[in-house]
Amino acid sequence: MSRKLHHFHLTTAWYVDYCEIRSFSLVILFSVLIVEFAVTLRAILQTKGSAVFTTKPTETLAVVVKELIHHQCGSLLVCQGEQLVGIITERDILRASAAEERTLDSTTVEELMSTDLVTGTPDDSISETMGLLTEKRIRHLPILENNQLVGVISIGDVVKAQYAKLSIENHYLKAYIRS
Repeated sequence: MSRKLHHFHLTTAWYVDYCEIRSFSLVILFSVLIVEFAVTLRAILQTKGSAVFTTKPTETLAVVVKELIHHQCGSLLVCQGEQLVGIITERDILRASAAEERTLDSTTVEELMSTDLVTGTPDDSISETMGLLTEKRIRHLPILENNQLVGVISIGDVVKAQYAKLSIENHYLKAYIRS
């Protein structure tokens, strides 16, 4: 009788260990899935906010430079009323200053702004966006929802979110290995 009881304890212990490992594996799996689905541009916008700094096409570059410094940002979206029509970046201004004999006071945004815009949506994934920014060699991505401007994401925002996602996955995998 003690033999059966001992066998029962071993079987129960094995079953409990198996269930703990299995449930822990499920926790890891669900955590990774939640992180994967939660890491969209919408999540970044919710974290960083949806403030967008804009300028008008008729504004001079001198005013744009002051705005870039004031807001500590690398680009301004160019809007005509509520319509997004372009983007002007620090690099655009530097290139124009170095390449041509233009003054910041006499050159307007519409003369230099990029009008062939690449945009994203709040539901785009971080990994897709990282690939897009890398492929197109752009650093700032306007985010549109139903053709309305809802924010702007920088490559730095995407890298930061990707790092956070990988840190969480790394934490769970290390915890799994230790268990």
